[in-house]
Amino acid sequence: VAEGHTDATGTVKWIEVSSTAVEPLAVEQCDDCSAVSGEAVLRRHAHSAAVYDDNLYVFGGFNREHNYLNDFYVFSFGQQVWQKVNAKQTKKSLAATPAGRSFHTAVVYRDKYYVWGGAGLTGPTDSALYTYDFTDKVWSKVSTKGSGPPGLWGHTASVHTDMMYIIGGHSGSTLSPYVYIFSFRKRKWTQLKDSGDGPVARHMHSAVVHDNAIWIWGGFASGNLSDMWVLRCSQNVSKIRWEEVIQQQPVPEARRGHRAVVVNGNNSLGTMLVFGGHNKEGPLADLHAWNFASQQWTKLGPCVTLNCSLAAKHCGCPPLDLDSPGTGCHRG
Repeated sequence: VAEGHTDATGTVKWIEVSSTAVEPLAVEQCDDCSAVSGEAVLRRHAHSAAVYDDNLYVFGGFNREHNYLNDFYVFSFGQQVWQKVNAKQTKKSLAATPAGRSFHTAVVYRDKYYVWGGAGLTGPTDSALYTYDFTDKVWSKVSTKGSGPPGLWGHTASVHTDMMYIIGGHSGSTLSPYVYIFSFRKRKWTQLKDSGDGPVARHMHSAVVHDNAIWIWGGFASGNLSDMWVLRCSQNVSKIRWEEVIQQQPVPEARRGHRAVVVNGNNSLGTMLVFGGHNKEGPLADLHAWNFASQQWTKLGPCVTLNCSLAAKHCGCPPLDLDSPGTGCHRG
């Protein structure tokens, strides 16, 4: 965990979070959980994670035994304890449980955890949208309208107001240059028309939401990228537009598979933190801060107290914002 001042001129220090397994939480706190070893949860990569009710929910990923996972865990920030989530099992819910996958995305909107896309044993998974209901404690497959995206992996998913934005990704044969928008209220997909003035098609990039816009950085196309673009969001799809951000030097090294989160995103001092990823030599363990107000990067220093030798393909989540109907994290 990176702690410290939230603007780009402050200091940041790393601390290691020691998680343990205890008896199951009280029924009123988590009646669909059972105690598990924290170590068993951590041995994976390319998973997804999203925050709900002061808890971090982790789904799927790829483990050391080369298995695609579809298990579901929750980490309590308050108790610093991992628990396994045991969804209710019925014929209908079992059929609607997402198959094992990696490089997928997950977001939280209101009281549901949405999983989309990813890669499995034979390539990209199906294009269905799955959801876990925190109240009913069951998985289901969302019945959607419109023309949705094909199966993709390495994309990003971001929630703004009542819409989820899928940006980029790999279909198994080509990179997606498109933005797909899902309306939670209408349960309808819309493909944003490609005007030709947006970013190059990519995957393994990062995306964060700030100031009514989605900011993407880096990723991989024909090589690692370090450019930044902002998608100005609107309820009127015809008004959604891309703008390239001119970054002042120095800019962090081009990379893919990194993570980005926003700190103090509700005010003008908002900062985007970018950590890790892969360059052409291998995994990175550096930390950079982008100040939205000054439009400048600051390198905050290497990770020194954590074992960051495999800092790529991790997952990061922004702090929970109870004033927003949708909070979540994307697996890029």
